[in-house]
Amino acid sequence: MRRFALPFIGPICLTSLLVSGCEFENESSKGAVTKRPVAPLAVEYYDDTGATSGRVIFDYSKPMHIQSRYLTPGDDGVWDTTDDTSSHFLECLYESADDTPPRQRWLPLVATRRSPSGANALSLVNMADGENMFCPALSGHHLIREARCLEDNCHGASTIYGSGFELSISRERHNNTITETQTMQHYDSGSREDWLQQTQESRITLDEQSRPIEVNIEMTVTNIFDDILIDVCHAGSNAALELLLYRSCKTAKESIRYSYTDSAIARQTDYYNGWTFTHMENSLRTVDTENNVLIITSDTNLHTSVPDPTENNYFFNARGQITSSTTRKAGADGTLHTPDDDTASGPQYFYRADGQPQRVEYGYGSVDEYRYDDFGRLVKTLYFSPGKDTPTRKTEYTYNDAHKTKKTFYQAVSEDDPTLVKTSTIYFLPAPAGFPVNFSPDTPQRSELPTVKSIMARFDNPS
Repeated sequence: MRRFALPFIGPICLTSLLVSGCEFENESSKGAVTKRPVAPLAVEYYDDTGATSGRVIFDYSKPMHIQSRYLTPGDDGVWDTTDDTSSHFLECLYESADDTPPRQRWLPLVATRRSPSGANALSLVNMADGENMFCPALSGHHLIREARCLEDNCHGASTIYGSGFELSISRERHNNTITETQTMQHYDSGSREDWLQQTQESRITLDEQSRPIEVNIEMTVTNIFDDILIDVCHAGSNAALELLLYRSCKTAKESIRYSYTDSAIARQTDYYNGWTFTHMENSLRTVDTENNVLIITSDTNLHTSVPDPTENNYFFNARGQITSSTTRKAGADGTLHTPDDDTASGPQYFYRADGQPQRVEYGYGSVDEYRYDDFGRLVKTLYFSPGKDTPTRKTEYTYNDAHKTKKTFYQAVSEDDPTLVKTSTIYFLPAPAGFPVNFSPDTPQRSELPTVKSIMARFDNPS
């Protein structure tokens, strides 16, 4: 059993850390910088005046268990008085496990992400999206419980799940078949809302190399909102309905089959509107190592006689980092690589000689820039909105010689006022052995920059 035990940090150091940052003993040799993985110790949130309006404190003292509390100064706005509050923030509980496929994606939230209006709502509140969770992945372990903001005064409590949720995950294996059960319990103002409970069961069949060859996902317990969607959806196009309801009709069931060759993986997916089969999608991923391009093709309209193929090309460098991408959709002739194709380009990624990101150019003129010190440590990221000469977001990093100690976020007051104000600060300490790298303490665990490995993993084991 791997433990998350952390070095002891006394109350004086913790208090100092929350005020100005705590310097830990330098474990690198003199004159050299040794980068060490870190874990979030605390997060501070600031109001419009710059005062600390809330804090999250993390606790890793129990084996395979991440716990945290959200603290506020209460109505008087003064810390260390009788009306200070403390509430649940994020809890992640793991168990040791063999190297098996990751947790399967949570269909009700994936259905929200598949609706344009729903995807926009998720991005605005920075919610988990059914694929990316708040809890980090831990090598050699399975997540068995994720709980967030179960009480009324928790930071970020305003979510599509009321004031919070608790997701329980269990797995049973019999020979080459894994049965995974996920149960979502909703909370509102600190109380369980049992009438909103949902349960999803996934049956995963593996081959002799422990690769998935078939995955069947089905909701076994639905709530009133799922039932309404299932009742009003039907086979065929539901675009207008999905836009209005913030959720795709593909909410209750999916079936995926894989086949493998030396150079490619093929995936066939059956989609359902409610419980009614609507269409099949055939997908194929290949890697062209001569031209450094990962190619994923799919046809998502196989329930009709009219083909609708799409091809995504991800170009990468020698390190396997994505440098650019293109999406090509067939035109009226239904054939790719003909004059009537519709093509679009994705972001362009630029890297330093040491492999660290330097600049990302998005569509419509928005840009991310990365700044480093003389030791090659990232010290600042800047985001520029289209047509703006000054950044609308900024992130600053501070270090001691061994590891990152602080990450501070700034946001422009408004589109018309470019003044950057501090919104939050994350404080770090050396991570326990095996702790996941780049754990974001208050946002879903999305990859910052894509790689060949991350894109292939998403295709091979859609989670």
